[in-house]
Amino acid sequence: MTCQLNKVPIFNFAVILKENEILRNVQYSTIRGKNDSTLIVDDYGYVFRKNYDCKRNNDSYWNCSKKTAKKCRCSLMIRGNLIRLQKNQHNHDPE
Repeated sequence: MTCQLNKVPIFNFAVILKENEILRNVQYSTIRGKNDSTLIVDDYGYVFRKNYDCKRNNDSYWNCSKKTAKKCRCSLMIRGNLIRLQKNQHNHDPE
């Protein structure tokens, strides 16, 4: 498997994307899940759960809510109120 890297200009620097990454830069909405947890819904209707926060650069990382049930590998990197980066594609339809 070969890895293609694409340089995408963003602000004053370039982001190097791998072949399974998509630069999104879109807003999202939040909903409440079980046990009062925060979930996010992207512009396509997919739901994500928080994985962890990165204190170094204020990014948060989210996994698809169907990660366990459907073995979906899609994940998001969020900075501020924008979905910045999506890794992998969903293997199921939106909820």
